[in-house]
Amino acid sequence: MTVIQRFVAWEQRKLNELTDYTDYRGKSPKKAVEGVQLITASNIRYGYIDYNADKQFVSEEDYPDIMRRGMPKIGEVLFTTEAPLGNVAQVNNENIALAQRVIKFDGKENLINNDYLFEYFLAPTFQVEINKKATGGTVKGIKGKVLHKIFINFPKTIEEQLKIGKLLKLLDETIALHQEKLDRLDELKKGYMQNVLPQKEQDLPKVRFTHYHGKWEQCKLGKIANIKMGQSPNGNSYTNNPNDHILVQGNADLKNGEVVPRVWTTQVTKTANPKDIILSVRAPVGDVAKTNYSVVLGRGVAGIDGNEFIYQNLLNLKVNGYWKRYSTGSTFESINSNDLKDASIFVPSKKEQYMIGDLLEKLDKNIFLQQTKINKLVDLKKSFLQRMFI
Repeated sequence: MTVIQRFVAWEQRKLNELTDYTDYRGKSPKKAVEGVQLITASNIRYGYIDYNADKQFVSEEDYPDIMRRGMPKIGEVLFTTEAPLGNVAQVNNENIALAQRVIKFDGKENLINNDYLFEYFLAPTFQVEINKKATGGTVKGIKGKVLHKIFINFPKTIEEQLKIGKLLKLLDETIALHQEKLDRLDELKKGYMQNVLPQKEQDLPKVRFTHYHGKWEQCKLGKIANIKMGQSPNGNSYTNNPNDHILVQGNADLKNGEVVPRVWTTQVTKTANPKDIILSVRAPVGDVAKTNYSVVLGRGVAGIDGNEFIYQNLLNLKVNGYWKRYSTGSTFESINSNDLKDASIFVPSKKEQYMIGDLLEKLDKNIFLQQTKINKLVDLKKSFLQRMFI
């Protein structure tokens, strides 16, 4: 991997001294059914443009007037000033229109390179600075005149800027490739679930393993698994001490199919054992994970002593929107013990349950390993950003 060494002193200047910028604030452009896609603040994510996040268009006829302040060019840096604040992307398609709350930056020749500027905007140093200078309550934003006066640290030579940009862009591309693989694995898992588990209004799956032909039995979850609803400990028993009992309160404690310890308690109420299934019973209902620990169950979750087949079925119920029926007409989505015990699933023989559970679990493990690779690469990039942009 390329190693960057600072061989020339760095300089500090205000952002408006280093860049030409175009602020697209003003009257919202007239929308069209089709034409040129309008890139709003919702499309700009942390490092890329998500063209599917918000699909709005302006007409080809209106496009030149809408973009009269400046047409986008490949490589220019886009920055969101509000809702959300501080998201950054580079232009990778010139045939786009830019909406309100988006500012376009182009580094001045021989002063600052756009790839370097893009990475600098993503760095924790810059993100902390813009949040310090932001105003507003629930929705924070930064005024253009404040943003443009923020000081930027940069190498005096374009050569060093290019080296930094190249290294970080290589990491970005590697992360993107791994993300594409993860997306394909996710789609593969969804495809298998749709085929090996009965879907809505089906009593048999579309695909069966060889030599398995028997009917599936419709069962209530409470008849095939032991269910334990949670009970929150007293608030004064909560701690940050990992030597105390792990408390699972809701979906905030569930991540990528696992329990992630976040809060501990000295009081034991209801408990779940290692390998038990944890299901969120309060908004959002139906999030599922398995625990590797003995945990205390708060009121926002239930513990289920069930096999891998049941776990995969609970995932399937969530994907198919089974629990949404309990949020209709209510302000707070939740389910009770009877709702959970009465949940209906179709069940084959024990051997076929094992075959299906084993297949889907292997896919989950591959997805987990792929996500772990991405997390490590993201952490590596964060480390570079923190060390390079002081």
